[in-house]
Amino acid sequence: MRLCKLAVYCALFVAACVPAFCQSGLRVNVPFDFMVGNRAFPAGEYGLRSTTINGTETWRITNDKGNSVYMLTNSADSPIVEHKPSLLFQRFGGRYTLAQFWTNTHSGRQVVIPNLPKNVIAQSEFTLIAAER
Repeated sequence: MRLCKLAVYCALFVAACVPAFCQSGLRVNVPFDFMVGNRAFPAGEYGLRSTTINGTETWRITNDKGNSVYMLTNSADSPIVEHKPSLLFQRFGGRYTLAQFWTNTHSGRQVVIPNLPKNVIAQSEFTLIAAER
């Protein structure tokens, strides 16, 4: 009987925590047009969420008009420097491209950017946009 009660309590605890975990993500107001991969997005409010597809963690950025894209990302860790929830954009010429986002103080994601010449990446500028949870 004790085992049954423990199982019920554990199931209730998990049921209460899973929706909160699934709702974790970032909200951000991007003041300029930008690219994610090969897709262009207008300036505006965006949400960034993690989802699992076929057992693989994938990230999706969406605006209130329903425009969205799934991103290929790699882990980005910063054990010494603390980061606030934020998005980091690289500016190549006059175009901004989402490069990284930080979900907590020491771990984030590096967005896989399509093949660009190394001299273009070396000449890029970075812009940091703070996000909300």
